[in-house]
Amino acid sequence: LIDALAAAALQRISALHQQGLANMAWSVSRLLVQNSPLMAGIASEALARIQECSAQHLSNTAWALARLQWTDGPLINAIAAQSLRHIWQCGAQNLGNLAWAFAKMCVYDGPLMAAISSAAIAKISACGHQEIGNIAWACATLCLRDMPLLDAIA
Repeated sequence: LIDALAAAALQRISALHQQGLANMAWSVSRLLVQNSPLMAGIASEALARIQECSAQHLSNTAWALARLQWTDGPLINAIAAQSLRHIWQCGAQNLGNLAWAFAKMCVYDGPLMAAISSAAIAKISACGHQEIGNIAWACATLCLRDMPLLDAIA
């Protein structure tokens, strides 16, 4: 059943808008569906339309890639670059998800992590335990010693 749904989704993937792509990536990853053709299709379409992505689309897509351990270098790099443009539009959950996803994929992007840090410090009062935990875990995993961020978390 899952394979049939994945095949049907793949046939219609080019008709999806960016939110639809991000939602599909999130859904597939939530179910832990390891369907390489579908993920390759999602990655290809998302990369082609990366400029259309909002902060939430970017963080959800990064989270989905990390959860499935799908390492698509060009898409990951594009997510990092586009996230820098939207970092101040990110809510606390978006920041936590981005930090967690890049650390889970063992991808250290210095400019992105610095931007996440600055935005998280500015929005620390809006961060819940989950977001703070994700950001702190990402720092530890990536061996990032950002004292202003760590002081704000403490």
